[in-house]
Amino acid sequence: MIKNVLIAGGSGMIGSHLAVTLKRAGYETAILTRSPEKHQDRTAFHWDTAKGHLDPQAIRWADALINLAGAGIADKRWTDARKQLILDSRVLTTRLLVEKFTESDESKLQCVIQASAVGIYGHDEERTMDESSPVGDDFLAEVCVAWEAAAQGFIEAGIRTCIARIGVVQDLSGGMLARLIPLFRMRFAHYFGAGRQVYSWIHIDDISHSMIHLLESATSEGAYNLTAPHPETARRFAVALQQALGHKGPVLPMPAILIKGALGAMAQVVTEGVSVIPARLEQEGYGFRHPHLHEALVDLLREA
Repeated sequence: MIKNVLIAGGSGMIGSHLAVTLKRAGYETAILTRSPEKHQDRTAFHWDTAKGHLDPQAIRWADALINLAGAGIADKRWTDARKQLILDSRVLTTRLLVEKFTESDESKLQCVIQASAVGIYGHDEERTMDESSPVGDDFLAEVCVAWEAAAQGFIEAGIRTCIARIGVVQDLSGGMLARLIPLFRMRFAHYFGAGRQVYSWIHIDDISHSMIHLLESATSEGAYNLTAPHPETARRFAVALQQALGHKGPVLPMPAILIKGALGAMAQVVTEGVSVIPARLEQEGYGFRHPHLHEALVDLLREA
């Protein structure tokens, strides 16, 4: 029986929301952090990837592990050093977790949910991807492939492992939506590039509840797309956000050349996309709380 859920990356946008949702569902939660003293309001265990350290108490405590750790994809311009950090912060932390949990005689780990992203499919405006689709060949796809491969040790150790390929998370506390809302409220409604690129989005509530589904389903394992069942183009996303805010007026393009000039290679995050559907979650009967974008945005903006 799973009672204690350990979250790596638990202080980020997804991890913070997930911890609250798990608590409401009756689970005990703890986070891994380099600074446990800064988290007096919750159970926190120390870890340090650079030093290869993970508090043995965390290993003894956890029934399940959710690994969300990794440097932000769109936080800074993609220099060579930043790209290396994006890769290492995912792969090296995952390898550390595999090593410490699989080599310990005191581990009672029953389930691992390992984060990945829909970026594994590359960018494609023509096809819709499910979990059986081929991987892409750009930088983000390569990061995701390496990230998922690093978790293979959990599977080899016989631990039930789910790979969560996360879409563009919609939440007011961070990510794309938090950056767009101030501009849209100033009546600067825009979309990036041609607007045909597809955003495979998901409401933050469905991220948390779909992960709880994976925790509680003893037959769930392998790759899962954590995206809403109805992806939208960038232009339709912008229109839906404007409507959810109750505004009227033109929704204008922001030329790709300006975005690339400002962001460099990182412009890929907003100017390219891929249509992804959550085929396996739907096959297993997971019921999305927010399957349609307009309603999802209205729900989130109620809290603003």
